[in-house]
Amino acid sequence: MAFVDKYWARMEEFRNLRAETAEPVRKSDGTVSVGDFISAYAASTVNNELDRKAPKRLVYRVMDKEHGEVLGWIVPSRGTGWLDFLPYSTRQKIFSLPFASRIYAPSYEFKIGDLYSPAVLRLQKERDLLYNSIVVF
Repeated sequence: MAFVDKYWARMEEFRNLRAETAEPVRKSDGTVSVGDFISAYAASTVNNELDRKAPKRLVYRVMDKEHGEVLGWIVPSRGTGWLDFLPYSTRQKIFSLPFASRIYAPSYEFKIGDLYSPAVLRLQKERDLLYNSIVVF
């Protein structure tokens, strides 16, 4: 019915970071002025650099298997996402340290529709040295 896909998303603080420019105005003969062309090219170049260099994080999108539409998102909250960047073998080594897996408390938000829409569910593991538990908000 659905599948989960990895997706790189710009962090919330940087999602509106864009270079804006006016659409080039075409003259009556169909040409564009040199200034408008240079402005559009510069904005495009700046936006490409922002896309490459602005901080991003790994989120998971839930896709409809039949139609390929985005159903929702699984978003690691701050402090959780750093571990998702590590290879699985490295994570296993970290969690094999005494009490490491009990101290680490991942938290995930589930969102429907847009990536920046409000969370409909938040799942978090409590830090506890004696037992494992999950808290749903």
